[in-house]
Amino acid sequence: MYTAFEPCTVTCGGGVQTRNVTCNSKSSLKEVDEGLCNLGEKPPTTQKCGQQSCPPRWFEGPWSNCSKPCGTEGKQTREVYCERVSADGETKKIEDDVCLKQVGNKPATERECNQGIICPEWYVGRWSPCNKLCGEGERTRKVVCYRKENGRITVLEDEECITEKPAVSEQCMLRPCEGVDYVTSSWSGVSIFVFLTKQTKSRPSRRNRRAAVTPVYKRLHTFRRVTVGEMFVVF
Repeated sequence: MYTAFEPCTVTCGGGVQTRNVTCNSKSSLKEVDEGLCNLGEKPPTTQKCGQQSCPPRWFEGPWSNCSKPCGTEGKQTREVYCERVSADGETKKIEDDVCLKQVGNKPATERECNQGIICPEWYVGRWSPCNKLCGEGERTRKVVCYRKENGRITVLEDEECITEKPAVSEQCMLRPCEGVDYVTSSWSGVSIFVFLTKQTKSRPSRRNRRAAVTPVYKRLHTFRRVTVGEMFVVF
């Protein structure tokens, strides 16, 4: 015994209909074990249906993630194209013009997203004084990611700020350091020079009280000369 086929699973593009088939007693029409019936004569339980091509339709893919987590520039995109299911059930992509004529306008492929969400910002503090009085040093400052919403400030992780984090340190120099670098070479001798100047001094004579000029030598400076290779320093 068998029942009528169920409605087709699809209206086009190749579907299937099913029905119940049971083995029953001819006298009582009660269902009996299927092994008592000739399985070679069992009626089919399924049949094909909807064996014609489907009308064209727009395929609408899923929306992508929003390009921005906040602000006014966030966008989402998706794939949209015209397709048709053939009589054998295969889905094929066809020209958009077919859907435009038979279905209507193409659905949107882009839309705004995350509009109105306030973006986090960077708090940038003042630079500290340079850590060296002369020569090349370093100075630092405090940089923190935060969001201000409804008058309330919330400190966030750096990763939540979408812009690049400003520098927290940089090199600085108040002025160059003045000095002389050390020069090394082989040792050399040291010479001491005493420069003398000649002065005159009046000394009265017992005989004629004429001024007699007597040379007097006075040491003005003592110089030390150190020879280093072809260079010398006087001090």
